[in-house]
Amino acid sequence: MAYLILKIAKEMLVESFDILLERNIDNNILNDYYSVILDFKEVKRIDKIRARELGKDILVDVRLSIDHDKTIKQGHDLTRSIKYTLMNRYTNISEVLIHLNPFYPEENHQHKNG
Repeated sequence: MAYLILKIAKEMLVESFDILLERNIDNNILNDYYSVILDFKEVKRIDKIRARELGKDILVDVRLSIDHDKTIKQGHDLTRSIKYTLMNRYTNISEVLIHLNPFYPEENHQHKNG
């Protein structure tokens, strides 16, 4: 009986620490998010992606690159589309924060610096 009580207490303690420490998401799920984002043709590269649990919710942070000549409105519209696509597909995602970086095709980037 004491073993059962200790086992339940341990499980509750581990779950509480995971919630408090914002446990990271499994890589398979993160790869699913990655695939969804890359379905948007405007996304040239995902520079960084991470997701973490906060209670029953999941928070997603993404840094991605789009063409350097896109307008602020185009970037804003794209990030909203990505955010709501993820949130609609995965109902436990409560927030998606997206940071945009400019993407320069290799030949333009070299020309610009040299």
